[in-house]
Amino acid sequence: SRIELRVNDENKIDDDALLLQNAMMRASYNGLLDGMYRINSVHNTGMMYFNWLELLDTNVVVILVLMTLVSGFTLISSLFIIILERVNMIGILKALGATNGEVRRIFIYLVQRLVLWGMLAGNAVGITFLVLQRHYHLLPLDPDAYYLNYVPVEINWWYILALNVGVFVVSWLMVLAPSHMVSTISPSQSIRYE
Repeated sequence: SRIELRVNDENKIDDDALLLQNAMMRASYNGLLDGMYRINSVHNTGMMYFNWLELLDTNVVVILVLMTLVSGFTLISSLFIIILERVNMIGILKALGATNGEVRRIFIYLVQRLVLWGMLAGNAVGITFLVLQRHYHLLPLDPDAYYLNYVPVEINWWYILALNVGVFVVSWLMVLAPSHMVSTISPSQSIRYE
């Protein structure tokens, strides 16, 4: 009474269902089929689940944007703290002939080193948790509501690498503009600054 068809491209499910429906209607019209058959795609029968997954995707984007803004603000304020702690050093470097660009690169390097240490710690904690979840199922789910006993995880190393590169590039871009503050510091006044 039922036939299930699977397609290779999930983006074409509705198009393929429509093509199959049209072919069956032509076959029925030509007398090759003895009745009308109904075709349901997974998008029709499981619409609630697909809507829920789309909502989750939207939530992920919102959470990632908020996390980026908060971490960017923290990174910029860390840069300002490092600069304020090293005002004497900036004055001495400028008095010795260092250009504003060279001094800026020093502070961008210091901030990027902080970012790398944070990324290493975050990767260690995150990947450890993913491995533990994958093998020991630490986060359970209600099987009546979710059809699963635990939260499944997939460890994709390319995604992890892309995320790390993206975090590093975004953090580098966020500290470029605030690092111009170094050029406003006068060597004569900064050497006397306490």
